[in-house]
This record gives sequence, C-alpha cells and structure tokens, in this order.
Amino acid sequence: MTYLITDKERNSYLLGLREMVNKSGQCTLDTLKDILGDIESYCKMQEDQEEQARSAVGIELLANISNTMSDRASTEKNFNKLLLQYKHEIFPEIQLNFNDLTENEQQLCSQINNFYCGLHLLIGIADVCEAAIKKFETEYLDGNLIGSAKKPELQRYHKAESGTLRLLRTSSKAFAMGEDERNGVYLPWKTYLNSKGEKKNYIQRFKHNRFNMIFMTGQSVFYHHEDIHHFLCNVHGTVNNLLRAVKYDSEEPLYLAGARVLGLLSKFVTAPLWRLIESPGHILDMNAHYQTLVQFLDTASTEEGVASDFLYGNSTPFPTPMDENDKVLSKLIKADDKLDPICLPLLQTLFRAIKELLTRMIPEHLPEGQFWNTSPAVREQTTSVMKHNKLPEFIFGQLDHLLSFRPNASVLANEAYLMYAFNKTSQWLRDLQPEEREATIENSRKGGREIRKQFQERLKEIENKRLEAQRKKQGELERLERDRIRKAEEMTNELCYYGLWQSREQLEEGMGRISNEKELINALQAQLKFRKNVLKQKHKDSKIFNLSRKKPDGKYEKLSVQDLKKNILQLIASAASVHTSEVKYSDVPLLVGKVVEHTFADKQTYKGKVLGVVPGFPTWYNIKYENDDAIYAYNLLDDYRKGELKIVFS
Repeated sequence: MTYLITDKERNSYLLGLREMVNKSGQCTLDTLKDILGDIESYCKMQEDQEEQARSAVGIELLANISNTMSDRASTEKNFNKLLLQYKHEIFPEIQLNFNDLTENEQQLCSQINNFYCGLHLLIGIADVCEAAIKKFETEYLDGNLIGSAKKPELQRYHKAESGTLRLLRTSSKAFAMGEDERNGVYLPWKTYLNSKGEKKNYIQRFKHNRFNMIFMTGQSVFYHHEDIHHFLCNVHGTVNNLLRAVKYDSEEPLYLAGARVLGLLSKFVTAPLWRLIESPGHILDMNAHYQTLVQFLDTASTEEGVASDFLYGNSTPFPTPMDENDKVLSKLIKADDKLDPICLPLLQTLFRAIKELLTRMIPEHLPEGQFWNTSPAVREQTTSVMKHNKLPEFIFGQLDHLLSFRPNASVLANEAYLMYAFNKTSQWLRDLQPEEREATIENSRKGGREIRKQFQERLKEIENKRLEAQRKKQGELERLERDRIRKAEEMTNELCYYGLWQSREQLEEGMGRISNEKELINALQAQLKFRKNVLKQKHKDSKIFNLSRKKPDGKYEKLSVQDLKKNILQLIASAASVHTSEVKYSDVPLLVGKVVEHTFADKQTYKGKVLGVVPGFPTWYNIKYENDDAIYAYNLLDDYRKGELKIVFS
C-alpha cells in the first residue's frame, strides 16, 4: 500500500510504501498510522539533536488531511469512513480553542471530502460501453453467428466479450509492434503501409495500456479496416488462425460499426475529457464539464437528429476543432450508407450507458450534488485536490520495475529508493547548509540500524497476524463443513423414512402410502432438499428446487403437492437421461451385487446387499438391508474409503 499527499501548491509527496496484513479498510488506516508514527519518531530524534520543542507531527499531519481521492472500491469506502471517524476523535486534542468554534467551523475543520478519480471514470466508461455493445450485438444478431464465431477452429480467440472488442483485440495482436511476435505480422504490415504512402500505423498494443484504450484502438482499426482486408486477402494471406480471425471479423459491418462508434467517442468524448482531467485547474471546475457532457448524452440518447449530427461531427459535447489534416477523424465522420443504419442506434445505446454511469459515479459534481455550488471556504479547502489519482499508479509502476530488476530487494529498500527519488530528497539536501547537510546525513545513517530492526519486527508482526487470520479462516471452514455434514445427515435421515424416489413408479408408490397432505408435502420437500443439497443435482432451471414461489402481491406461498410432484418428476427424468453405470476405482472394488456390512455413526452395523447405482449419480448406491423392506441410497464410496463399509464373502 502506498500513501501520497498533495499540498495547496500541488506539490506531491510520498509518505511511505508498506506491506499490509490484508486489504481491509481498518488495516489500511492502521498502516497509515504506522507511517505517520515513523515520521513522528524521526522528528523526535531530530528534536533530541536540535533541542527544539516539537508537537505530535504525525497526528498534526493527519489532522491537516482534508480530502481523499480513490476509485471507491468497497475497502476504500470503508477506509474513508474510518479515517473521518478517527479525525473527529483526534481533532479537538490538537486544535486550539476547538470548543470555542461555531458548529459549522468545527465541521469544516474536521471534515474530509472524498473525490472520485477522473481517469478511473474513463475506465468505467470503457467497461459500460463494452457491456452495452455486447448486449446490442446479441439483440441485433438474434442468435445468428457471424465472422470468426462461425468457425469452430477459431474458438480460442472467443472470450466473454463483444465481437467488436474481439476484432480490436485480435487486430492489435496482429498488427501492433511487439504484441504477438509469433503470429503477428507487424513488419510485413508496416512495409505494406509504406508502399501505399501511409507513414503511420495507428494500431497500438493492448498490453500495458489502460485508459481510453478500446476507444483509440476502435478509431485506428476502423481507419485501417480497408487496408487490413486487402492486406490479408491479396498481399500477405491468412497464414495462421489469428489472421483468419481478423479477416473474418473485419468483413462484418456490425463489428466495423462498433469500431467506428468507439472511434467517434474517442475523438469527441473520452479524449477531450481526458485532456480536461489532466489540464491545470481546480477540481471543482470539472463540474461544468461533467454537467455539459451529461446534458448532451441525455439529449443525444433520445433525439435521433442530435445523434446523427454527432455521427458526422456536427455536434459534440466539448469544443473540438476539426483538423482537416486528421485523416482518422475525416474517415470516422464520413457518411457510409452501409454502416450508418447500425452506427446510429448503437451510438444512442452507448450514450444512455455512459450517462447512467456518470450520474451514478459522480453525482456530487452534478446539480444538487455535494460539490455543486460550494462555498468559498470549501473551494479553498479543496485547492490541493488533483483531478486524477494517477500518481499512485506511477509509484506502483516504478515498484513493479524494481521488483523485476532486483527481486530480492526488501520492501524497506524499495520504499527508501522510491521516497528518495519521488520526494526529490537530493535537491532538498543540496539546498541545506553544508554543516546541516552533513549532520542530517549522519543522523540518518545512525538511525538506519533502528529502522531496519523496526522493519523486521513489523514483518514478523504481519506474518503472525496473517497466520492468525489463516487459522481463523481454517476454523470457519471446518465449522461450515461440520454444519454441512450435519444438515446432510439430517436430510438423509429424513429421506430414509420415505426412501429416495428414483422413477415415476417409485414416486407414485411412495405417495400412495401417505394419506395425510401435510406429511405428503414434507415427503416431497425432503426429496427436493436431498437432491439439491446431498446429491448436488444440477438443472438448467435452478428454481425447480424452490419450495415456495412469489405471488403478484409480493408475498410468498408454498408450492402445492402437484407443483412439487411435477418438479420431482422433471429431476427424475433429468437424472435418468444421463447414462449411469458403476465406475471402477483403483481404491474401491465394484460394489453392485455385493453383500456388505455398513457401520453408521452410532457404531451400529447392518448387513445388506448393494442393488445398483442411483441413476444420474455414479457415487451413490441403492442398498437393501436384512429384515428391512425399504431401499436406501448412500454414498458408499466415501463410506468404503473411511472403513465404514466392508464386503462380506460367504
């Protein structure tokens, strides 16, 4: 976990980089306290050297934290809540005359504003667009297969994604530099483009790119799609399955329309938004841009004329200058009689998806939100907030490089290296007077042994806490397993009274022996529970195991005898449709037809004969015991392995 802070001049500092016990909100807060405690300890050491009175620096630093930024994962939401509570607890102790402040002043001093990272918003836009395109394609195709999806030999390139994204991903593998050295054709593709006077290959690699990637790849693949088709069909050929997949998908108007729509969004929505997020300025200035975008999306998603103007570059949410030299943009906005009828409804579908995401993820920046029309005091308080949370990503990128470059380095060594580089410690040292610089370096050198000792103690403490958590988890799993066994035994004992009905005849016979309707319902419910929880039977309709159903008024009613009977008959038929024969195992002999002695949990042993395998469940056997007319079903394989079942030889 890494922690960075930014001051009002937008200078950022790395507080520390630490290993944590887990990723919970409480552990994140405790780690932050440890880092602040280390800072305070160093300041106290300097205090002893300089004989100056210092306050609790760590607590004071924490009290000055007025804003946080994250991607609002569940653990980060919990961390923000815990941090706010902790600040409320400590603030009266360090703020002079805190009780003399007005209630509003007290709240302003101790509050913490949480902001959503603008760049993570771009990732969210990409995710909802992919989901919306996949749904649109499903409805458009209505069960038909097109492109590479029709070719069974190309199934390896089919993931749980839309056909449009598959085209972008495989095109990147085929034509981007350094993406797929084995099956890709970057160099022949580059030579082909040069021969046509095309100086640039716009297709970039998917790997190591995150923000805005599917939109940029969409515009580049659409720009090159005619060249891709000619290159694969007439110049290079499809010499492997990757190129075949690209060829088949690049011929489909639906997938090309998807690439074009993503390219238009890149040019007119995501790229301008990205530039605004990374431009200088106050984070609250983004309110107007977010509102403009939401209003445009709302209008364009319902009015076909506005969406059509967007398609041809005549109406955009942000001021976007039309560069006549931008060949990619010129091709994206060019009318196409074949693709336009697909692009227009797809655009409106994506507009709705993006609008819903924005209203859900950044409501505080929109009218009536927390940061809409804020007071001058709040605006001053949020001056230090950047529009994005890119710096932690940068730190983790540097850490990833260090881990690959020197894998045996400790967390402490990597933390020291990154803090020294990021915080520009060398520049700070150079600005000190020579005597002070030498004294500071000497003090740090002397404190190194103690720091390494604390680091080892901290690692040992983390390991002990992880071991304790592992033991608790193991104990919880054991408890759950005991509960599962107990419930399975209870259901098995309940079923033993009626027997497992494995055919329509057995069902009719078993129901015929029961005259009381309440008992009949209990018997049918026992059959369903046993099949679901003990036999673990599967069915395409999971509701078939339900014992009740929801009525139109929202209340629940128990299923009738006929409904329960109908469901059990379906399960019997489903199990019977699976050919089941006894399986020979290396550690268990064949049991069908054998006389056995079966020992139960109460240590009572019963002699019986194994009649056959339960249809659909090869590890379960039907068995009839001496002096008992009923037929029972048990998992005899497990009982044999546990020594509770023995074959009797006469």
